[in-house]
Amino acid sequence: MAESSPVLRGPWPLGINNKTHEKAVPKGALRDSVNYDPSADGVLRLRSGYQKVMPGVAVRGALAVGSHILIADGSNLIDFNSETGSSSILKQIAGSGRFAGAVLNDELFFCTENECLRYRSGALREWGVPTVTAQPVPTVGQGSLAAGTYQCAATFTDARGDEGGTTESIIITVPASSSLIFPPLAPPAGGKAQIYVSSLNGSSLFLQGDASNGLVCSSVNDAAARLDTQFLRNPVPGDRICAHNGVLLIADGSVLHMTMPFRPHLRSAIKGWFQFPAPVDLVASGDGGLFVSADKTYFLTDIETPTPGSRKVFDFGAVRGSEAKGLRNEVMWMTRYGIAKSDGSGGASLVSESNFVPELSESATSALLESNGSQMIVTTLKAQKGINPLAASDTYDMEIIYP
Repeated sequence: MAESSPVLRGPWPLGINNKTHEKAVPKGALRDSVNYDPSADGVLRLRSGYQKVMPGVAVRGALAVGSHILIADGSNLIDFNSETGSSSILKQIAGSGRFAGAVLNDELFFCTENECLRYRSGALREWGVPTVTAQPVPTVGQGSLAAGTYQCAATFTDARGDEGGTTESIIITVPASSSLIFPPLAPPAGGKAQIYVSSLNGSSLFLQGDASNGLVCSSVNDAAARLDTQFLRNPVPGDRICAHNGVLLIADGSVLHMTMPFRPHLRSAIKGWFQFPAPVDLVASGDGGLFVSADKTYFLTDIETPTPGSRKVFDFGAVRGSEAKGLRNEVMWMTRYGIAKSDGSGGASLVSESNFVPELSESATSALLESNGSQMIVTTLKAQKGINPLAASDTYDMEIIYP
């Protein structure tokens, strides 16, 4: 029997087209593709395989910094070293809920459902220092303070010297020859409880010492460090985190919080946050600004200044978590209308609008992959809600024969 000759198909340089009727799919396009990687010339290759590097029980997220990958596996936070293949449990965390983070200055800042943490080179610690929300009230004793009013406030520092925020200072009026006696305050482990007092009838507060064991202020040293963390707070757990121009953006519901420059453990309670009409689904740094998707997609500029700007990119939002960056720092993400790509100037276009729309999905994850000489942004959609009505329906001809 003569051997049959293989039938060659392709190439398909136009990629997938699911918006045209199945009988009118253009030459060079295909209806769908599963487990194949496309190349720039339209040739399809079997998708690269995978191998198990670590067993898991209930893995729900992974965050990378350098050669380390932090993995949320149920209630275990695991540190996996991609160079050695070794892993260890760092701590116990909430067994479900959010797991989001971003890298700033080679350090990973991330949130679980109820914690804010930071990680660098095997060391895990709290991200943030407790805020003093109620100022200690001193008693008045004998000393060298002149008669008049003094402002007082306290802050905490952690074991590394990072200083937390504090609320509004209190005002104490004393007679001549007085002192202020502060009660002991319990600081974080390895840290300090710092007391600040103003000069007579002054508005600036100066560091007077550590009140971990109590403190007596008989005179004010106005040459000491000034209080500069008033009305600042520690970070809140967020659903999305993004590093941008030396600060971190944390999306908590419909509010986008910004940390302080050079002090990622602090945020302002009175400024440096942005409110949107709907929960934030995407935060991505690119084109010199920040792409944010909520009810619509926006581009924010100059967010670190007193006069930030905002303009609309699309009248619709994005698929949650679908953002990724290309090799030239262009930002790409998935929408219900297809793939969006930034244009380098704070705008974006739907590069697949004419030929492809994804299935409807509430969330996704994306990554830049390199394989077989190609560089690809691969997006995995999950939590399918239904077929996208913009996609063309396939039909079948059937004939029913009754014997």
